[in-house]
Amino acid sequence: MGKKKLILVGIDGCTFNVLRSFVNDGYLPTFSEILNEGCHTTLISTLPFNSLPAWTSIFTGVNPGKHGVTGFIIRENGEFKIANNSYRMVDNLWTVLSRYSIRQIIVNEPVTYPPEKVNGIMLTGFLTPLQSENFVYPLDIKDEINKLCSEYRTDLPFGLEKVIAKDKHKGFELINKFANNIFKVTKYLGTNYEWDLLSVIFTSTDRLQHFYYSDTQYMKSHYELIDRFISDIINREPNANVIMISDHGFGPLKKCFHINTWLKEQNLVVEDRSILNALLSHVGLTYEKLIPMLMKMRLYKALANTTPISIKRRIPQSTIGKNVDFNRSTIFCAELNGGLFINKYLTDYYISILKEKLSSLTLNGERPIERLYTRKDVIWGPYAYRAPDIFLLPKYGYEISNRLMPSILSAPQVFGDIRTGTHRPEGVFIAYGPDIKEGCKLDFNIHTWDIAPTLLHILGLPLPSYMDGKVMKQIFKEGSDPATRPVKITYLSERERISRRLKTIKTRTRKMLDADLHDNKNN
Repeated sequence: MGKKKLILVGIDGCTFNVLRSFVNDGYLPTFSEILNEGCHTTLISTLPFNSLPAWTSIFTGVNPGKHGVTGFIIRENGEFKIANNSYRMVDNLWTVLSRYSIRQIIVNEPVTYPPEKVNGIMLTGFLTPLQSENFVYPLDIKDEINKLCSEYRTDLPFGLEKVIAKDKHKGFELINKFANNIFKVTKYLGTNYEWDLLSVIFTSTDRLQHFYYSDTQYMKSHYELIDRFISDIINREPNANVIMISDHGFGPLKKCFHINTWLKEQNLVVEDRSILNALLSHVGLTYEKLIPMLMKMRLYKALANTTPISIKRRIPQSTIGKNVDFNRSTIFCAELNGGLFINKYLTDYYISILKEKLSSLTLNGERPIERLYTRKDVIWGPYAYRAPDIFLLPKYGYEISNRLMPSILSAPQVFGDIRTGTHRPEGVFIAYGPDIKEGCKLDFNIHTWDIAPTLLHILGLPLPSYMDGKVMKQIFKEGSDPATRPVKITYLSERERISRRLKTIKTRTRKMLDADLHDNKNN
């Protein structure tokens, strides 16, 4: 049986709650076909269920404690740093595939920057610094990409929230345009270059759901667009197997639990009162205002690369709320829906009391936290120390906010936050194609680190021993599993073997004689 091609489609933040609603109403024919004729189950994200650790686990096959990208903020050598791909400590899928000469086209890979040297083409995603021209490998096709898309962008423009607040439809058009460019590039590269694996990640769905989750028409319209894109991509190679995934899910955002505000009341969080923070706050310079100003002055790239994180953390996040002083705080939350870093010594007894308080916390008759986990409960490996000490799972409709705000619990709109959706841990896994069972719903959930092993298995490649994930062998039709496909063996008779052997000897002898004649002529 010949080697089949593989198509990987990532839909950032996609969840079955949203998909099934539109599929049942008849709006998404491609998704409907794939769900009905393929195999699917819920994919459980990492903790925190944010893009950086989740996509990294998806593309490495290991949990965050092994790959080291445990969140947007990590703890290294006693310091808190903004994570990026340089902190990834194991090979990603693209590197492994390149060793086996698998030809790849990778479009909008969210957590790879700078682009890696692969056996094929790679375009980076949202971790690419603003205004960076280094977004593609090999570099010599950059002009093709920019010409195709009139200056290709690796993410939506900075300040999208501000645009949406002023003109909701204009913001929506920007999201659609971004998705369309990702599709155009995928279609162009997939048509004009050879590949064994074609991978594209649509991150527009994440941005959409943050701001339009409660607007059914906008949500439906964009998912219909993605549905058409996917149809075009997979129908160009009908014999390919298709895997569709999301890094996490989404749900409605009704209330924000500002945990640092609560911790401040417990005398555990210290507000940033540095001179720089006070000065910038006084003149109203926040991240939202400062970055566009620096970009206009062409200073952003230089300052972004040279400014230490200790100074970046001093810049006010917004006109409402304060920054947390990481170094002086005893325990704090560093990122949205993130965990709690214990920064100073606390006795085990005090920690147990704190966890009990949070587990049973009731605010205005509401319980914002569903469950608490210690670090050892959810991640393991040599780089687990980079992660928070305590993880929090918010209840459905709630969000663990890291902002230091005037109140502990509030609707987001109270402080001018226009988001209506937030991350949830339940993502999607869908498989479809000639080797995949039809109409199959797995009776168990899978994890982000199960994806890479399954992709390697589909391509008929061995798994690195360090991977945590398992191959989802349950998705394959009987006899279609790459590891169990029968190999046709032809046994030759003794006469046939002697005949072929003599033919080989004759061929080699002729080549040797030809080479001698050639040398004699030259002499």
